[in-house]
Amino acid sequence: MIDNIYIGNYEIHFSNNYGIVKDINKSVYFRLSGMTYKYLCEHYYEDTFDRQLEKILQNKYPYSHKDKFLLNITYKHSFDSLAACLPSFLFTYSLVCFVILLMLVLGTVLMTFDTTTSSYNGINFIIYILFLIINIVMHEFGHILFCLNAGREVKSYGFKFNYGVPMFYVDTSDICMAQKKGRVLTSLGGIYFNSIIGLLLFIWYLFFENIIILRLINISYFFVLSNILPFIKLDGYYILSDILEVNNLNKVARNSFFNLLKRSSIRTFKKILLSIYYIISLIIILLICYTIISKIYSWIIT
Repeated sequence: MIDNIYIGNYEIHFSNNYGIVKDINKSVYFRLSGMTYKYLCEHYYEDTFDRQLEKILQNKYPYSHKDKFLLNITYKHSFDSLAACLPSFLFTYSLVCFVILLMLVLGTVLMTFDTTTSSYNGINFIIYILFLIINIVMHEFGHILFCLNAGREVKSYGFKFNYGVPMFYVDTSDICMAQKKGRVLTSLGGIYFNSIIGLLLFIWYLFFENIIILRLINISYFFVLSNILPFIKLDGYYILSDILEVNNLNKVARNSFFNLLKRSSIRTFKKILLSIYYIISLIIILLICYTIISKIYSWIIT
């Protein structure tokens, strides 16, 4: 694998079957695949390739945000020094995966065997809302630190619409120029920080068995579980996309499924895996829609 190279005003990232070109001056990204990527790999070392690259990119559309921003604030290197000071072992695959897995196991056990009930008074409700906000902020903070640790930049932060719901976000799109490990860890970073919060609360719960603490652990567990599942476009979706190195995972999985239905299609392990993913995604989405509709219906009836 070729490391990122700089040609004129461009930075080029090489992957297994595609390349991403960053226009440094304009801070936009171009994805090159197929014959264009093959040409890129064969000629990037030539002296006049910067002019060839400009001609190639004239016919390419850069990546663009399709989200509607409610508030967009430029990042001012706020946490760069903090990311540089933190010990490197905090950003290792083994620790990140262990912490997330431990939170998933503990959260599942607590949810399964939790038979306690609690009254939701005004004070409790405020505590839960504040803790929800803390989890959201720490989740995005995790993305920031892992993106910076991978040597990439954070562009902005603010609020945007996600599935029609206003949510806090951090623009770490520059992580697309990192190697697979950096991209996956950056997506895991938010889940990792939610897991740390949940585990710290669990230790607190062992000493002070308070129902409110247990409910707070459940909130962190919800963040971890909902973001790790790869069936909607949250962190888990992009983690799986980076692991498989498949751009536009939903579309490729759908095409793989319908192609496998054709007897003439060549069946590979990757196509079968993507087809299974597509089927499970459909089931999950249908279950979510059914749950929402049934809840609304029961609310209207009662």
